[in-house]
Amino acid sequence: MKTLLMIRDEQLAVDFVSALGVSNPVVYAPMVTIEQVNAKQPIPVADMLVFTSSNGVRAYRAMTKDRSVIAICVGSVTEKVAVDEGIEVSKTYETVAALIEDIKDTSQSIVYLRGEVVSVDIAQALSDTKVRLTEVILYEQVFHKLPPQGVNEIESSAVIVPILSKEIAIRFLKALTTIKSQNVTIICISAAVAAIFKDSADFTVETASNPTRAALMQMVKTALS
Repeated sequence: MKTLLMIRDEQLAVDFVSALGVSNPVVYAPMVTIEQVNAKQPIPVADMLVFTSSNGVRAYRAMTKDRSVIAICVGSVTEKVAVDEGIEVSKTYETVAALIEDIKDTSQSIVYLRGEVVSVDIAQALSDTKVRLTEVILYEQVFHKLPPQGVNEIESSAVIVPILSKEIAIRFLKALTTIKSQNVTIICISAAVAAIFKDSADFTVETASNPTRAALMQMVKTALS
């Protein structure tokens, strides 16, 4: 039976595995952790909050008890974490691109609660519109070497590794150059992430049919079966 190797931040990895609902063995070997920053800064007053990650929701929870502002989210997990925190979610999108397209003509003021590094720059995408958007950075990613449990699993078992960001892809590829892998299948959320591995022939690289968490999860389920 193939093993699911999760190299994301452990809380996000647990969320992913829980939603996946498979019986395969799972090994957590996080190459990144999430740390809150700017914890004492006030959250600007706005008509709407934007969360593109459950990390943003958790950081917001730690900063304020205010639940009066409606939010829009990217991803079902982000939505669930927000709702569980008592935040009213008016709409949820599959991708950041869909969110941008929907709000580009809004007259409401928006606060985007985000990490230090983002895959899509929402503020830049909306810079030529009249949208009143304020960015607040609430967390950062701290990267680490692949933990020993991950190295051991790769050297001894057939593993499936979901990868959702180019930053993690670059670091994981570097880690693989020092490991004698048995059978590694890397499943990427997008072509941009998969391109990091384009010159490597020592493992299998697959790309989700759409750059969404749902499409990635479906491909992971298929690979694990």
